[in-house]
Amino acid sequence: MESIKKALRENSLHHAYMISGKSEHIVPLIFSCLEESGFKISGNPDIWHVDFDNFGIEESRILKELSVRKSIGDKKFLILSISSISSEAQNALLKLFEDPTPGTHFFVVASSPSIFIPTLLSRFFVVEIAVPEGEEGETGLNPKKFLKANVPERLEMIESIITDKDKESAINFLNSLEGELSSDIASNMFQIEEILSAKRELKSRAPSVKMLLEHVACVM
Repeated sequence: MESIKKALRENSLHHAYMISGKSEHIVPLIFSCLEESGFKISGNPDIWHVDFDNFGIEESRILKELSVRKSIGDKKFLILSISSISSEAQNALLKLFEDPTPGTHFFVVASSPSIFIPTLLSRFFVVEIAVPEGEEGETGLNPKKFLKANVPERLEMIESIITDKDKESAINFLNSLEGELSSDIASNMFQIEEILSAKRELKSRAPSVKMLLEHVACVM
């Protein structure tokens, strides 16, 4: 985040940032950067934040409309937390992120750069915030340890999520795993695609948390 703070100080902020990490951790850091640079957060119509579980075509239209609205000050900040985004929506946003309205800056927070198509990702200044070695996420699972473990050990690690049939914890864990693998997308493409597929299934009406997580444990 230091690069963003420096850009704010020097008035050289990039028009679009993609920040990899958990929204609940990253968004407060963005707000802190803005506040330290003199931008009031509470009640400021030039600072807009929303969480999107599934970002589609309709959401892309809304974002375009927001981006062209006249700001009160000389800068407007649109902060988007995105869990998943359709390829159609991404293609619809290409021009917006290539040639945004002057003074409009985007902060897109997602679990991994891998959820974006290359042509859209190339329009972002990508910031990846690494999880320190040994730090565990909300699920109590460390993705580094999970990947280094053998299959029986992995199954034991995810047993509590499976027993509780906890979809939210399963998705949070898969997000952290995807983020860990995204440091080398080319080498880990198969595993990332399996994780994305599992996350899509978990968001369906009646997914089997047990089957999906056990499959992920085996194919990693």
